[in-house]
Order: sequence, then C-alpha cells, then structure tokens
Amino acid sequence: ACQEDDKVYYSVLLGCENNTKRYSETKSLIKFGKESFTVQTLLSASEPVCEAPVRLSADTEAVMLVPQHSISALLPNDFDPKSVVLDYSYEENITAPVAVGDVLGKVTVTYNDRNYGEIKLVASTKAERSTTLYVLDQVTAFFSSTLFKIILIAVIALIALFVGYVILVNKRRSRRKRGSSSSPRKNHGRYKGRH
Repeated sequence: ACQEDDKVYYSVLLGCENNTKRYSETKSLIKFGKESFTVQTLLSASEPVCEAPVRLSADTEAVMLVPQHSISALLPNDFDPKSVVLDYSYEENITAPVAVGDVLGKVTVTYNDRNYGEIKLVASTKAERSTTLYVLDQVTAFFSSTLFKIILIAVIALIALFVGYVILVNKRRSRRKRGSSSSPRKNHGRYKGRH
C-alpha cells in the first residue's frame, strides 16, 4: 500500500518470484495508477439537473432542481463528462410555497453502465404562493370533492320532496273545493203555517 495526500493505493500481486520482483512490480502498478486515474466529479452540487413545475405561484411556473451534494469517483483520465447519464424524477403536483433546499426529487448517476449512486434533488430557487390562486384552488377542490357531491344530492332530494309535498297539498285542497261546490244544496225552508 502507498498513501499520498488523501489517497491510498493498494497493489495485489500473485506469483512473484522474490521480494525484489514484488517491489518492482508494485512500484510500477502504483505509478500507473497515479498517472492514469484521478478523482473526477460526476455531478456537481451547483449543476442544474432539471426544472420541476410548480402550482399556485404567481411569480414562476417552475423551480430549478440541483443535487443535494456532489458525487465524485476515481476514474480514468480520459473521463468524458458528456457520457454521464442522469436518470431523474421529481414529485407530482408540487405546490407553492417552495423554499430553497426543499427536497423535491432524486437523480441516479451512471457512467459506463456503472451506477455511482442516487442523490436527492433540492430546489435552488424559491416559489412564493399566490393567495388568489390558492383560494381559487381550494374553492375548486371543494366543488369537485365527494362531500360537496353528497351535499348537492341531499339538497336536490330535499327540494324534490318539498315540491312533491306542495303539489300533494294543492291537489287535496282543490278536491275539497270541488266537492263542496258540486254537492246539491238542501232547501231549508221554514214552516210558516196557515194564514
């Protein structure tokens, strides 16, 4: 093993004839490692990954998402940043207010078909909530809710019952009026006697 700065290099050799050969080969391998590999940043914490749409904000329609922290690895010197694959996702229906640093998604970092980890995505910009849009959203949500539909059905049913009751009462009244007007009047004359 060989330590240099914050790095430790390990060499494993098999079939060496003697210590001199082992030392020589180890020195060559460590030299090769130092010259051919360096720590590369696969994804920086300041690098924007994507935009996520935001609801109920009058100031902006989306917030920028960045990694919560950087991710680095020991890679060959011919490392090509353009070959880094970022597979990201963010929450659905993100609603304002959104503060800088809010966790809203995640990203998986892959390079040369090797997974180097999954990092949380946080908002790098904020989104203030619009009071007007919020109130309208709450009203819309209420009118489309199951509770409102139940109340509406109950009100319609009560109105229908009331109308039915009024019609029934009016019919009974009209029957009573007809019955009293069509019945023959009896002549209740008084006996006056003989004159």
